[in-house]
Amino acid sequence: MTTHSSMAQASYVPRARRYQIEAPVLYRRPGQVDWTEGRSENISSSGILFRGNRVLETGMSVELGFKFFAERNGGEGAVVMCQAQIVRSVLPPLRDAPPALAARILAYWFVREENEADE
Repeated sequence: MTTHSSMAQASYVPRARRYQIEAPVLYRRPGQVDWTEGRSENISSSGILFRGNRVLETGMSVELGFKFFAERNGGEGAVVMCQAQIVRSVLPPLRDAPPALAARILAYWFVREENEADE
């Protein structure tokens, strides 16, 4: 016989570990040319919480770009591009503060930055 508590445990899925990373983020709707600037608050393997100047509706598709810094072995990091979906928008309590946007990452890829010194 299955008890209610064991049923709850069977359906429990732990959240992905979040890393407190504050870094510049660029975002836009797919197909747009111009990027909007934002700043990340935390990132996990499944999503990102960031603040930006433009509120996006829940369910909206978005493209994100941010630099992911490597701390080990003197690595320089990489630019990460993502296809994502907005899962939450929170208006700030203060009028001049940027809104918080939570996005679920659907796909990502790394982009090599062109080194201006190589030109």
